[in-house]
Amino acid sequence: MKKFTLALCWITVVFGASLLINCKDENVEPTSIRVQSVKIAESLKQGITVQAGSDAINIADKVTILPENAANKRMIFSSSNKKIATVDEEGLVTAHDAGTAIITVIVDGQTDQFTLTVDPKPPVLTNEIAISDPDVELQEGATVDIAVRITVLPADAANKTVSFSSADPNVATVNQSGTITAVSQGTTTISITSVQVPEVTATINVTVTEADHIGDYDRTGWTVSASQNPLPSISEGNQLEHAIDGNENSRLALVRPSKSSFGVSVPSKENGGFISFTIDMQKPRKVNYFRIRHVPGLTQLRYYIIETLSGSNDGENWTTIASDIEVTDAPNESVVESPNIVFPSSNYRYIRFWCQKDECWKSMSQGATAQLTEIYLGNQ
Repeated sequence: MKKFTLALCWITVVFGASLLINCKDENVEPTSIRVQSVKIAESLKQGITVQAGSDAINIADKVTILPENAANKRMIFSSSNKKIATVDEEGLVTAHDAGTAIITVIVDGQTDQFTLTVDPKPPVLTNEIAISDPDVELQEGATVDIAVRITVLPADAANKTVSFSSADPNVATVNQSGTITAVSQGTTTISITSVQVPEVTATINVTVTEADHIGDYDRTGWTVSASQNPLPSISEGNQLEHAIDGNENSRLALVRPSKSSFGVSVPSKENGGFISFTIDMQKPRKVNYFRIRHVPGLTQLRYYIIETLSGSNDGENWTTIASDIEVTDAPNESVVESPNIVFPSSNYRYIRFWCQKDECWKSMSQGATAQLTEIYLGNQ
């Protein structure tokens, strides 16, 4: 009995000791392995240079952490100057502006860093000069600003300055603000050139026309034709050029429809009879009035109405400018010369005066001809 008791005690001691040992093993934590070094790749350590605005650089994969089995390998990145460059938690470095910044990485208290140099962003170059309207027409002495027609592209080009030049300053000049001045009739081109990239150019075509004339035109060199050939041989003499010769004592006389005079007969209006005379100004001119100098007295010989006023540039194809134009003060015997009789502005070489109906004259029962001493054309 005594031996059994001793054996039982021994078993109890051994089992208790075993429990104590097992409890101790379960509560012991292994010692944490700390980071001993952080190394940035030598390619970065030597310093790198990038351009502002360039693609972001990933530096996370260029960091070596030792030992490899370190417990805490979380990397924390920072920049010494966020205006120059920033770095996010993933290690992406973005360059913003010219300058330098120190990029640092910290891992478990260990650090390393490198210098980032950011060069200025390269200037955006001009690659096109767009023109909204490439054609300019000016009268002599007129000016126009073409700068408003110009767009330098791209919109963010660093230098949008352009220069201007004229191929023929005798026709048109241009200053460096883009103002064209018309000098004399003709055509030329204005070149617009990028100061930043001289190879980039554009062109504007310039046509300079004669300036509007104000007042009576000089009739030198003009000619007159009429619906009747030959003209009636009136005693005062009768020639086509008398209408524009400046001699107030000469006259142009034409026989009216259904009348005969001095060897000339004209059919009635019902049979197609009419009278007309045409002024050839030798080139197209801007005209918006005429004036008639009548034969003194003798109102029965005057034109009272110009039934149709037409214009042409070839003498064959005619365009009506105005109809039934009253010759002001024709009935007044004391008025020798009409005022300027205004009609819609025209620009033709030939101006034709045409009459047929009875109302064109004072009376069909008085006088056989229609006469004038001078006809003037002008612009006002």
